[in-house]
Amino acid sequence: MTQVSAKQILISAILLAVGIPMSLFFTPKEEQYELKEAFLSRDAILERTYHQGEVFLANVVRHIKW
Repeated sequence: MTQVSAKQILISAILLAVGIPMSLFFTPKEEQYELKEAFLSRDAILERTYHQGEVFLANVVRHIKW
């Protein structure tokens, strides 16, 4: 914080003071069990793991090598 101006510190503090109440207002008030179960189920984890290899950012480099 010593390497920025006082104006930037003030703006950051204001944004933080506004952001915390907004996030508390927009977060779900109750647990969404169906979504949690669908995301953390064994099948969903295996599917994400399988597709992770296809989304690898260096696939372009790998194809150029081939």
